[in-house]
Amino acid sequence: MDVPKIMRRNRLVGMAASFSGALSRSVWSGDVFSAFLYLVSGSSTHVGVVMGLRGMSQLLLAPCFGYVADTRSREAALRAGALLGVIGAILTSLAAHMRSAVGMCLSQLVWGAHWAAANPSADAVFADSIFAGSRSSWFTAKYQLIQLAGVCGPAISIVVFSVHANDMWRLRTCVLVLDIGCALALIPNALILALVDVRGGCDARETRGPLTAALLDESNRAAPAAAAIAPPPAPGGARAPATRCCGGRLVAAPALVLLYDVISALAAGLVIRFFPIFFMRDLALSPVAVSTISIGALATTAAFGSAAHALAAVAGRVPVAFSFRLAGVCSFVAMAALAGASAPRAPVIAAYLVRMGLINSTFGITKSIIHDLVPPSHRARYASIDSINQAAWAGSAALGGLVIDRYGMVANFYVTASAQLVALVPIALARALVPDERAPGPVGLTGRVPAAPAAPR
Repeated sequence: MDVPKIMRRNRLVGMAASFSGALSRSVWSGDVFSAFLYLVSGSSTHVGVVMGLRGMSQLLLAPCFGYVADTRSREAALRAGALLGVIGAILTSLAAHMRSAVGMCLSQLVWGAHWAAANPSADAVFADSIFAGSRSSWFTAKYQLIQLAGVCGPAISIVVFSVHANDMWRLRTCVLVLDIGCALALIPNALILALVDVRGGCDARETRGPLTAALLDESNRAAPAAAAIAPPPAPGGARAPATRCCGGRLVAAPALVLLYDVISALAAGLVIRFFPIFFMRDLALSPVAVSTISIGALATTAAFGSAAHALAAVAGRVPVAFSFRLAGVCSFVAMAALAGASAPRAPVIAAYLVRMGLINSTFGITKSIIHDLVPPSHRARYASIDSINQAAWAGSAALGGLVIDRYGMVANFYVTASAQLVALVPIALARALVPDERAPGPVGLTGRVPAAPAAPR
């Protein structure tokens, strides 16, 4: 088998799986899911607890599956994830029809296990199949595709609520939307089974059978050239100090970026699941209006994502991620102030859209940094830590629900904005350690040698 051919197929399958997975999540796990839980329980705390169980499951299991994917087989973790995804979809649909709080909690535990198994391995295979210098483009494109898929969920909700509920919040219609999303979840779980591990070396040779020895050897020669990136020189010409591991590759920079992502996710979890409740309860908006706002937020995120990627090529990935996130926090504070002052809906919604676009537009950039600086032998483990972002925001949702029930929605906005400011500290520290993105030209496929990293701008 030809290595580039397999890598190209992995990229296409990975993009398709990401799109279909985001599509199904946007339907069953989006605004309608939060509204359904709130309508059943009447409590923001209950919504947070259900999200927290999903996060706990993913938090506990992601490192285990990441270790298996790195040391044994990426495909084994993907097969386990696909099975768990199917079970999670079935349980979610059954729990929704039964209006069962216990059943919904169980389904979210299974979904957490699914993401723990599938996401790190799928991300690692995707990164393994892209040569250094191109990951920022691919991961940004993948994230924008996810945003596009996310538009479909609110669009489906608009159609269903317009036809079946006369634009009213009704449990029966919420259940119908959840059923559609659970059915769509079967597609990505089938697609991830087509991803192929392209790593080389003895471990892969001993634990895998589908690829020939020649393919593994070729991948093994190409991967180190694509993954090894030296730290940039510090101002004045001296090399920047950095902690090293994994054959001398840089570890401090991806660790700081991961810390930034995790703190950001913890902060986001305080509020992200409660925006639909805020629009439904505090602003008295209809289901169609809430879904329309969600589409606007995703479109804004995609637009800012394109701008962030273009600016990163000129100003650097870390400065762009820092600047966009800081501007997003400022927009969030403005939104909180407007909501607290009982301002008209329009400026509150406008501030929300800008906040969502700025804060969520740089995930493709930060993922590319992590996968550039981490060797293939450790990518799934790093990706498992990165996947804890979802677990983190799901886990902190329980705290967000408590804050809202006790102190109000606006108070939670300010708490979240403060936590998001704290997340800026590690990304600022990472600036001195992250090199500019360069395309080294992988040895073994083109015969070129890696280019020397440029000095930081």
